Amino acid sequence: MVNSSGVTSPQMVVDGHWFAGLLEPVECLFIRHGESEGNQEGIFQGRRDYSLTQRGREQARRRAASFEKYPWYKTPERVRVFTSPLARARQTAEIISETCRFNPPEVLDALMELDVGIWTGQQIRRIKEEEKEQWEQFRHMSWEGVPGAEKIDSLYNRALAVWAHLSAVAQGKVGADSQDSSAALLPRALICITHGGMLQWLVKVTFGYRSWFPLLPIHNVGLYRCRIEPVSPSFALLSWLELDSPLE
Repeated sequence: MVNSSGVTSPQMVVDGHWFAGLLEPVECLFIRHGESEGNQEGIFQGRRDYSLTQRGREQARRRAASFEKYPWYKTPERVRVFTSPLARARQTAEIISETCRFNPPEVLDALMELDVGIWTGQQIRRIKEEEKEQWEQFRHMSWEGVPGAEKIDSLYNRALAVWAHLSAVAQGKVGADSQDSSAALLPRALICITHGGMLQWLVKVTFGYRSWFPLLPIHNVGLYRCRIEPVSPSFALLSWLELDSPLE
């Protein structure tokens, strides 16, 4: 298989085999961080650090409040929260964990935003006006067409690494309680706070999709929710249940 970056690589899809041995259902929630100072200023942030705005903090609190409708909300000790190391994601995760009385968030480097190369920290409006040729290439190729930006193979592999970690946590293979994988101690929900670019790939790898387009709608604190349910000792059912609308 040749992907759009021109690299030949084997097809790998996150499916039910990744959760073989799961003892009980678990939900994975992938959430974009709240509004950041970079979002507010119309900047391509990439891996540059920006804090949440006041609006972003309020968005995180409203996202936390939205969890009350889920059954696992009543057992906060069985919810694990993972976050990108970047400030805008960490602050979102901290607000959610504190509001819901979940365990403190754990940094997972693979949730880091994609590297946007030469456009890191650049105003989007300026790029559109002053780098028209490069912008048109971006419109056709997304980050594949931007010098220095992270490419599809790297993003796909990082998304696989996130899913591999979630699978291990869900089955009690990593973490404080990894020596005892009894169902009573396993998490019922795994919450990942990440970024718009990376979240695209966390969804795409469940379909084996290696193209930027079509793009998925992902607003600040937008949520994608997936339920994993064991159906046999060697397979689990993965179901995308929900794309939650932005919280304003």
